[in-house]
Amino acid sequence: AKLPLGAQTIDPQLIATVSEGEVRTQVTVDNQAVTKLTLEIAEVAERAGVKLPREFGLLIKQALYFDRYTKLLAPDLDVMSDTRVRLGGTGGAIDVQAR
Repeated sequence: AKLPLGAQTIDPQLIATVSEGEVRTQVTVDNQAVTKLTLEIAEVAERAGVKLPREFGLLIKQALYFDRYTKLLAPDLDVMSDTRVRLGGTGGAIDVQAR
């Protein structure tokens, strides 16, 4: 089976900032490269006869919808650096604060 080539094009960027004595780090990746890699994984799995769980397909579909609507409605929004979204809270939950 052919291995996905998209993994080679994902180039994570690490950004570190210091504010009020606190170091904050952020890892960003190109969303289009991640989407392409995910679609390649699904394609390779299909060719190899591997049946992915239905939930995997639904997750990918929702991620694509979210990405598309975010670009249409808020093209400058960077969800991963938005101050209202706090990742890595207790239990792996995502806390979202309203403005």
